[in-house]
Amino acid sequence: MELSVRRAGPEEAETLRAIRLEALSDSPGAYGTTYDDVIGWSLEQWAARLSGTPHFFGLRDSRVRGLAVGGTHDRFPGTLWLFGMYVGPDARGTGLAEALVRAVEAWAAESGAHELHLSVVLSQQRAVAFYRRLGYVEVGEVRAMHRDANAPIQTMVRRLD
Repeated sequence: MELSVRRAGPEEAETLRAIRLEALSDSPGAYGTTYDDVIGWSLEQWAARLSGTPHFFGLRDSRVRGLAVGGTHDRFPGTLWLFGMYVGPDARGTGLAEALVRAVEAWAAESGAHELHLSVVLSQQRAVAFYRRLGYVEVGEVRAMHRDANAPIQTMVRRLD
């Protein structure tokens, strides 16, 4: 089994669409958008996402099986964030998830950040435990997800230096 992570290129809108729709189907409660929100997007809309923020594909045996996105957060100016983390069921437990997170951390550090933030839905306890294992700590803020007031999300952060 060969694992790798690479930054997605602007020509990979179809690949981004496929892995993101898979993520939204597999774990619908884990994300701020839903399958129905994005199923109708054009390839141009997917391509625009790739030009705006760094997307990293996780590959298992040369096949895209994961996704992680780096970016900024409108509510928290001056901070960098990990968004959209997903690894397909057939690649879980292989180390691909950690490799994706580390790729976003490297991007954040290269961008001058001293820490990386993320939000995780508290019902996703496997994800919370995973982030803790990687050194992320809760920062005390629990808030309702913008699209579902019954889904509390926890902000976590990891120092990069």
